[in-house]
Amino acid sequence: MLPPTETHVPGPRGRRSAPLAAALIALALLVVFPLGVLAWSAQGFSPADETQLVTLTNQRRAASGLPALVVDAALTNEARIRSKDMGDRNYYSHLIPPDNHSVFDELHALGYCYQLAAENYAWNNYPDAQASAVVEGQFEASGAHLANILGSAWTRIGVGAYKDVDGNHVYTVLFSVPCSGGPPAPTPRPVATPTPVPSPPPGVAPAPPPPPDQAGDPAGLAPTAPDALVAPMPGAPYRLLQWILELFLAIIHSLAAMVLGA
Repeated sequence: MLPPTETHVPGPRGRRSAPLAAALIALALLVVFPLGVLAWSAQGFSPADETQLVTLTNQRRAASGLPALVVDAALTNEARIRSKDMGDRNYYSHLIPPDNHSVFDELHALGYCYQLAAENYAWNNYPDAQASAVVEGQFEASGAHLANILGSAWTRIGVGAYKDVDGNHVYTVLFSVPCSGGPPAPTPRPVATPTPVPSPPPGVAPAPPPPPDQAGDPAGLAPTAPDALVAPMPGAPYRLLQWILELFLAIIHSLAAMVLGA
């Protein structure tokens, strides 16, 4: 199931928005958490699936001529915290109860400095071996979520993959541009198209993904639909305009695909 999407720029902080059309799927921007177990287990993390999601994300970026994102330990740690918290407390939102603060507030509290940050989140109850591929397929099928994946400004990524006590797989994907810029992203290499999302085996009836949910938190302003919103940052007007253009093109692409496929 896919949840909201959110993008944020330092200064004040940010949060949530709504679906553009039936084709758009839930999406959210966030940060990551510390390493855990090596495979899915109840109330545990799956580093292998976190790596798989990073790989699929970078494959999609490479197919669009974009550089690969570097895994950021701090983002991974925060993303895990978010996935575990949503799964254990059974809520799915960019707003963290009980006071409705955001992941960006938590990043600020951790002293994580960034120029721009975003979050995608989702959950499903597919079989362990299929869950991550299904989630990536949902992200890529959503215009807003895909726009986050293909953001040209990003250099870092963090993924948190958690399995709650009920067997639901909860994912949080955080993107950022650190204040320091971080190490240069590796040059993308040609990569084959990601394997198609497998169908659930006979007898298994995965729950349908929840409706899309996306949010933006631009310097404390209310989010606007349909896509993640980026707040202007002092000294970065060019990056803001570039990001808005990318989101606009992604929306137009999604609408065109819907019309042609109708």
